[in-house]
Amino acid sequence: MGNIRYKKIIACILAALLITGIMPHSFVTAYAESTDTGLDELNSSRANALVRDDGGENGEEVSENNAFFEDIIPENGYNALDHDAFLSARSFKGVQGRISNGCGHYFMNLFITDFAGPSPWEYEGKTYYFKSYAPMVNTVKSLNAKGITVSYEILLESTGRLCEPAARSGSGASSYYQINVSEPEIKKEWEAFFDYLAYHFSMNDCHIDNWILGNEVSMPREWNWGGSYDPDTIVNKYSESYMMLYKAVKRYTDKSRVSVCLGNTWNHTDNGKGVGTRDFLNKFDERVKAINGGPVIWCLSFHPYPAVMYETNIWGSSALAGRKLNPNTEDAEFVDAANLRIMTEYIKNHFGSEHRIMMTEMGSSAYMGQENQAACLAYTYYASKYNDMVDCFIYFDSSPEPPKLDFTLEGRAVKDVWEKIDEGNEADEVWIASYCLPVIGASNWGELIYGYNNEALVEGFVRRLYRQCLNREPDEEGLRYWKEKLVSKKITGANAGAGFFDSDEFKNSGLSDEDYVETLYKVMMGRASDNEGKAYWVKKLKEGVGRQGVYSGFAGSTEFKNICNSYGIDRGSYTPSEGRSKNPGLTQFIYRMYSKALNREAEVNGLNYWCDAVLNGQYSLDDMATRGFFESAEFLSRNLSDEDFVETAYNTFFDRPSDEAGKADWLNRMRNLGYTRMDVIRGFCGSEEFGNLKASFGL
Repeated sequence: MGNIRYKKIIACILAALLITGIMPHSFVTAYAESTDTGLDELNSSRANALVRDDGGENGEEVSENNAFFEDIIPENGYNALDHDAFLSARSFKGVQGRISNGCGHYFMNLFITDFAGPSPWEYEGKTYYFKSYAPMVNTVKSLNAKGITVSYEILLESTGRLCEPAARSGSGASSYYQINVSEPEIKKEWEAFFDYLAYHFSMNDCHIDNWILGNEVSMPREWNWGGSYDPDTIVNKYSESYMMLYKAVKRYTDKSRVSVCLGNTWNHTDNGKGVGTRDFLNKFDERVKAINGGPVIWCLSFHPYPAVMYETNIWGSSALAGRKLNPNTEDAEFVDAANLRIMTEYIKNHFGSEHRIMMTEMGSSAYMGQENQAACLAYTYYASKYNDMVDCFIYFDSSPEPPKLDFTLEGRAVKDVWEKIDEGNEADEVWIASYCLPVIGASNWGELIYGYNNEALVEGFVRRLYRQCLNREPDEEGLRYWKEKLVSKKITGANAGAGFFDSDEFKNSGLSDEDYVETLYKVMMGRASDNEGKAYWVKKLKEGVGRQGVYSGFAGSTEFKNICNSYGIDRGSYTPSEGRSKNPGLTQFIYRMYSKALNREAEVNGLNYWCDAVLNGQYSLDDMATRGFFESAEFLSRNLSDEDFVETAYNTFFDRPSDEAGKADWLNRMRNLGYTRMDVIRGFCGSEEFGNLKASFGL
């Protein structure tokens, strides 16, 4: 691998650290057994074991004879990535650097020492020359075609001009380095390089799905040295470099993810030499929003190692630290499988569930025995899979040296666990539980993992949807598909129900509005309709609201939540895609505008247009009601007399016929006081009566 220098740590320093309290993160995670094998040597061993891609086949450098990137662009032009590959990955698991049977995710490190090369690239009016990286294309394309997601982690090994100036002294102090954002010319080179990579790996047939910048960047001493231990400096430098990559990728597609990579040090700071993951995320989110001038949908590549890497009994206290390092409390020092929800719920509640998490590196050490190794892996895998914020789990299958970082699968029980886990065979899952749970001291995974599903219950939920919604028994493939989606928490109960009600099979049944609502009551509330409730929902359908909008109302009900809970499923929520279904009150209001102002029924396309225009801020509600309708060519073509115009205004804005005095007043204003018709409309629009009318629609 790279030229990472090793240092020895003498016994007296080790003893002092043990006496004074918790060791730095790198020490806790890779504690040396003897004075002959020190901290940095173990961390270097971990770094040296990482899978790599320098831009060539099998890690070989790309020569100037390689094809330029331009050769990979299809003749019919650039076809930008239009889907998030994580949503359709063929499985939840992967192994770093290789494809194994049953794996749906691929990970590789892209090590950078220098990116200069023969390939020209125009960026902001200047020509740069970069390595070709073309040999990566065949690998990426092949994986894309197989439905396997591709994650690349960009790591700077060099202490030359490409890294932060403050990091250049003391070469070899870190495995990797913070990229240079301090010198404008070098920063611009990085921007151009990211643009170059993003352009060539953001196509439908050649796409990186998860771009990761740096490794465990909150702990710079070992993994992202930028020359400072100051928390704000660490976060600010990284945030600036992250946004360079983020903007480059999003310039070509919004479907690829751009991740910050963090380790398990939730509140641990490496004795002031790093930033705890929680604090880092808070500062990072604030900083990238400031740089971007608005929200940034960052993602997280997380490493859920045990707090002490070789102490795989994560269900207990740490023997090394003499206390529990991973309690289920927000002030926990470390986060691993045993308290993973501390972190994922924090991210969901503070930043939002759109910030997805990928477990891109985890190894389970054999140092405490094969049983512990297997149990720790299974625990971490299930805790990840059944967490609704996590989208994949990628294992780091390293070499057996040094012994405390021996994560090897081959020839051990852990290999059986890995090959059997999540393969859809009930007997295999029973075997994994019977082998691993006694080691942990639990009787079932549900005791340990929030959201771990009883698959029989989930199957019952799916069968119920088939029977009550489609009026038939499920086919084997369909049952397996919906069951897997719900068990893995890729979808919620509301999403599953929507899939059935929005299916071609259901639509082709040709139900009337009344029968559609009755079916919703049966499926979503478990009962027949009441007259008042049914009339309420049918009225919405008759007044232009799409069926998605009515479904959304039922999906959010307490009755449906109770049904989902009885099957061990999260109800979740459903967001309609059709404009007229997103806000039923708004749709009914616009439907009424068609009737009152244009004297006709609304068409679906028109409702969708005006609903989206208001919801997206293109028109305010008042602008839509005034200019949108009363200045439209259709309204003007009605050629109403002044009297009929005023009468229409009363009916539209006051929902009543005119009174004699009021009508006379408006006619006088138009005929004698210089009022235009739009002046009159604005007067009606600003009235208290119209405000009350809008409020009656919930607007």
